[in-house]
Amino acid sequence: MTPSQLLSRVRKRDLPPVVLLLGPEAYQRRRLKEALMAAVAEGAVTEHDLGEVGLAEVLDDARSLSLFAAERLIWVVNAEAALRRSRTEEETEGEAGAIDATPLAAYLRNPTPSVTLVFEAVRYDFEGDDKRKQERVRKFFAAVREVVELRRYSAHEARGEAQARVTTIFALVNALGRRDRTRSLEILDTLTKEGEYLPLALAFLSTQFRLALVAREAGLKSSQQIQGHFSRLGVPMWGSRAEQVYQTVSNFSKPQLETALRLIFHADRGLRDAPPDDRIVMERFVLELTT
Repeated sequence: MTPSQLLSRVRKRDLPPVVLLLGPEAYQRRRLKEALMAAVAEGAVTEHDLGEVGLAEVLDDARSLSLFAAERLIWVVNAEAALRRSRTEEETEGEAGAIDATPLAAYLRNPTPSVTLVFEAVRYDFEGDDKRKQERVRKFFAAVREVVELRRYSAHEARGEAQARVTTIFALVNALGRRDRTRSLEILDTLTKEGEYLPLALAFLSTQFRLALVAREAGLKSSQQIQGHFSRLGVPMWGSRAEQVYQTVSNFSKPQLETALRLIFHADRGLRDAPPDDRIVMERFVLELTT
């Protein structure tokens, strides 16, 4: 399973009973955690560290029923600690170096409804010296069907994905500036299908409109002035980013920017409601801003 596929299931409220996050890539892991935590009520999240507690204790917690939350998320870090260190690095996978995984398999045959159990195994990479250790972790958690591989981005891949995301979200800013409701909703649909975490997209919109409001109040008349102004304030601002801010200033008056920020505030609060429906909240934001 890819991170985007899991995000898609979270948006559909189709939360799997147990998930294994495998690999060291931190950005996608953070996106998944934020999305999963947003899918349950505040106070319905429990965290365990397998370096401090046993697997049996975690499974007992998963089986227990809560009087205060209909849905629960149990986040377990250091999942690799479920495997005892073998006496030597050359010990074979079949020897007694690992804790019995039978209780986990038994739980998966009858998982507790409305409980999502996430094991986070981030210590080992998929290549090099870590590969064999990674396979041992995967074998121990073999009963878990939903395994999300979090592979490191190369610098080129990271830049490409970041630029693509910024380009798409900025296209949404431009469509909103033109009051083009149809195009705005189409771009929102694209973001959703691409697995974009919509609260993150809303955060980008908030930053964009705040920068544009500051630039308008400062009377800045070009992208060069914007870049120089924010650089002097210590705010990172490169040429293409300054041009995007300038276009936003050109498309929105000061009252419109203030209205956009007010609507973003309400949308952000809506995304934090339980249970949130991110797409409906964002569609409402688009409809109100393009009225």
